[in-house]
Amino acid sequence: MKCATRILLSAVMVLGSVVSVSAAEPMPTKQLDIAALPGKNVWKSDATVTPLAFDANGKPAIVVIKVPAGQQAKAAHATKDGNIRFAMVLSGTLYYADGESVDKAKEKAYPAGSVLAISSGVKHWVSTRESALTLLLTAADPDKLSPMVKKQFGMM
Repeated sequence: MKCATRILLSAVMVLGSVVSVSAAEPMPTKQLDIAALPGKNVWKSDATVTPLAFDANGKPAIVVIKVPAGQQAKAAHATKDGNIRFAMVLSGTLYYADGESVDKAKEKAYPAGSVLAISSGVKHWVSTRESALTLLLTAADPDKLSPMVKKQFGMM
């Protein structure tokens, strides 16, 4: 038992030294000032998208989307990159629905704290009503999803 413990501790120390050599010096935690980051207007409206991180191909992988109050989508859209999008409502209420064309009667309200998982290729739209909306949108490879998320998606 003592031998196994020594081997394990030695392995941890070696691994730890390799990690500390290859890892950059840690940076202190920072609160991002999203308002200070440049955003791009989208959807021919006052909505903005602000990229926070990019994937290996240089495409935005994490973005903050801000949509003013009273915005109604004009058309449904879908991404076609094969990734699943996670949309987390940071503030406001998201009015959202899947479908080929915008139909306000199909929209469901998602309050702050809601997380939606949106498959690539699924046409959908986003609207706001009484309040502005801030979303955190991330893109993920469906093969890398956790088993519990895959189960909710019906992938298992």
